[in-house]
Amino acid sequence: MRFVAQATPEMVHFVSKNMRPRDLEELLAICFEKDADQLADGLAGMYGNRPLSFCFGYDNEPICILSAICLRPNVWSVGMWATPDFPKIGKYLTYFAIKYFFPALQQAGAHRVECKSIVGYSEIHGWLRFIGFAEGEIEKMYGKNGEDFITFYWYEGMPIIKRPRNTR
Repeated sequence: MRFVAQATPEMVHFVSKNMRPRDLEELLAICFEKDADQLADGLAGMYGNRPLSFCFGYDNEPICILSAICLRPNVWSVGMWATPDFPKIGKYLTYFAIKYFFPALQQAGAHRVECKSIVGYSEIHGWLRFIGFAEGEIEKMYGKNGEDFITFYWYEGMPIIKRPRNTR
């Protein structure tokens, strides 16, 4: 059975220790931590028990973390990473994000929501476009080892993020 809950440090740590290789590559490029173990510890401390940090799972096993951080007044950054079991909850995550997560950000006053993603991560880029984000400029040398990233964004006045079909 699928579940969504506020992410605890233990949930974040589990997902982070078992994340997909491409997610690991992306997060190591933008975090201070030097390896997967340090990264899992750091992400658990940063995102566990944080408002607007959610864990999605299946059969009591954490699979995905979705989180938002307010960067400055009314501007939010979202992030997501998952284990290889992501297909078990992918449609439900999309439903939740569109029906509850992004409307909550708008109710909190968000007039801009953005997401940075490493160049070449086509699967995630397609999902971001599907839910209503626009693809912005390539940020050259954005990662700590010179990796290029793309900023995806939504701002007030753009077409509303897509309405979900019920996936229950």
